[in-house]
Amino acid sequence: MPNPHQINTLLLTFRLPIYPHQIPSWRGAFIEMAGWEADLLHNHQAGADAQSFIYRYPLVQYRVRDGLASIFALNEGIEAVQQVLFSKKWEVNWRGRPMGLIIENQPERNSYTLQVGATRRYIVRKYLALNAENYAHWQACDGLIERAKLLERVLTGHLLSCMWGLGWQGSEQVQVRVQEIRKSGLVPYHQQQLMAFDLIFDANVDLPAGIAIGKAVSHGFGWMVPAPAAQANHHQDEIIAARPTLAQR
Repeated sequence: MPNPHQINTLLLTFRLPIYPHQIPSWRGAFIEMAGWEADLLHNHQAGADAQSFIYRYPLVQYRVRDGLASIFALNEGIEAVQQVLFSKKWEVNWRGRPMGLIIENQPERNSYTLQVGATRRYIVRKYLALNAENYAHWQACDGLIERAKLLERVLTGHLLSCMWGLGWQGSEQVQVRVQEIRKSGLVPYHQQQLMAFDLIFDANVDLPAGIAIGKAVSHGFGWMVPAPAAQANHHQDEIIAARPTLAQR
């Protein structure tokens, strides 16, 4: 077993062009290829209880990278993905026809130690931050500063949820400060329209590049990277226009 504060990551990119709205189809195709037995791939009970959701942080996350289907796996999720690739034929049912999977480039493996202490700056993209109750609070907020404070509370909760899901058992206080709301707007997810955010924020937590927070992280939402790397990153499907900073509030 890894150290509770150690996080191992694996990023695989396949030679399968997809658009962001096709991530659910990509996820479904890979799970169908793998079979429902490996619940880390989908967080549902296997067998007769396949519709029963397992409430835990998703250790296998499906994404688009450079316009190609990709998988980001963490800790035990890495072994689950590798087991599929070792034991199954690399072929998915894509849009009604068989499609062989080919890894596009060298798998990216990294290892991190989760730490709370020094403040770091992150960009989070397509972050589904608000449940129904918090969305009502968002609508009722009196101005940008109040909305930023709401996002800080929600971000803190999502960071802690992610950290606990990765085995962190520390007692240090996590502190978050939103620096910039770059973009916000409604996006479709499971026949709903949910508010998604692109944010720059500071947190006193050292987390792996590519880790995701918030709702629907297994479907490509809420992935985050350290800010300097993010500003030079062109992997994703859109360029985000700058918005006035909150740093001077």
